[in-house]
Amino acid sequence: MKLLLATDGSAHSQAAIDLLNHVPFPDGSKIILATVLELPVPYFGVSGQFGAGQELIVPIRARAEETLKRQAESLRQIGWNVELLIRQGNAAEEILNIAAEQETDLIVVGSYGHGAVRSFLLGSVSQKVVKYASCSVLVVRESTRSKGESGSDTSTWEKMEILMAFDDSAVSYEAANILQSMPLAKDAEITILTIMPIITSYGMDIIERTSDFWQEDRKKAVTALQRVADELQKVHPHISAHLVESVDTSQEILERAKSLHSDLIIIGNKGKNAMDRFLLGSVTNRVIQHAPCSVWVVRKRVDPSD
Repeated sequence: MKLLLATDGSAHSQAAIDLLNHVPFPDGSKIILATVLELPVPYFGVSGQFGAGQELIVPIRARAEETLKRQAESLRQIGWNVELLIRQGNAAEEILNIAAEQETDLIVVGSYGHGAVRSFLLGSVSQKVVKYASCSVLVVRESTRSKGESGSDTSTWEKMEILMAFDDSAVSYEAANILQSMPLAKDAEITILTIMPIITSYGMDIIERTSDFWQEDRKKAVTALQRVADELQKVHPHISAHLVESVDTSQEILERAKSLHSDLIIIGNKGKNAMDRFLLGSVTNRVIQHAPCSVWVVRKRVDPSD
């Protein structure tokens, strides 16, 4: 698996490093560690001379290089193959360009950021990356497990809690395949959640639940959920599967993640072409915005030109 880790030197970027230090990926995986310098806008000085803040560019780039080297070393110490990249320009655009050029399988970004290497604010850079990427995106939030520069006790990560939203779509099976390929610790807990939306106004939920179509859909959902749980259990022993009915799918996912103290939510985004990706699903979007933990948005890789 080829990962693009976008960093800006902030605490949330460090949280992404910490997550990758503890979450196992398939053997042979590689990280492209990249940062984007959004440089000062050209200006006219008091003397009337046109300049681009060159006196600021040099130290900014030097700090970025120093940060990248330090972060790369921490990843290499645990066996990652790391390549470094520094780009100049619009942060979101350059991250997406790198991902397309390198044909990455996963982009990893922090949910917030700061500093001269401009903000990776969710709703800004991270949001744009999730929305327009042609591959999966992992948005990392700081965890109680990842406090401090050096990370936390490895034993706590061995009990990692993962929540996967499953709806029997192709991208849900892609998410399951990713989980199946990850050499998680034997104590890791995986909860698979299927949600059947219901409408409660004017007694519609009673009509739905008593209809033959609803009952048939429910049986299919239960069968699919059990099938994917059985497959995952061949690799990961601690699997639980739940089917619930809810008027609000995203809220159900968020509440379940909170009650489980999840470290990671895995959720699919069904966009198949450029226009679909522009219209990020409302459920996925809300989960990203409000999740109490990191969120892995799984997308089947597509050609960005489609």
